[in-house]
Amino acid sequence: MIQDDGSNAPLIHQHTIARLTAKLYPYFEPGMIPFEPIPEMMVGEYNSPTPDVILSDYTTGQAHISIEVTQTKGVKADLRKIINWPCFGDGGLSIESSFSERLQLDLNALL
Repeated sequence: MIQDDGSNAPLIHQHTIARLTAKLYPYFEPGMIPFEPIPEMMVGEYNSPTPDVILSDYTTGQAHISIEVTQTKGVKADLRKIINWPCFGDGGLSIESSFSERLQLDLNALL
């Protein structure tokens, strides 16, 4: 989970999602990471039930990593939302960290 301590403004939230997706793409294109970053599709909803960014296998369409960008005020609600997502690997645990073991990247450093 990536923490954004700014105001709970949709524009700032979307900016963070766009920036993260754009910064991950140069890792995907040459094959440095195996999953394509895809931004959320439910733009405009205050509390979207979908992940903010997913990293999926382009050939199978299967999501392997779900990323939720959160702010201090929304952490509890976002954690409740994450619990309902299907989880793969790592025993199905949600990890409150910006470091991805699967990608070997600190996603917060990309912002």
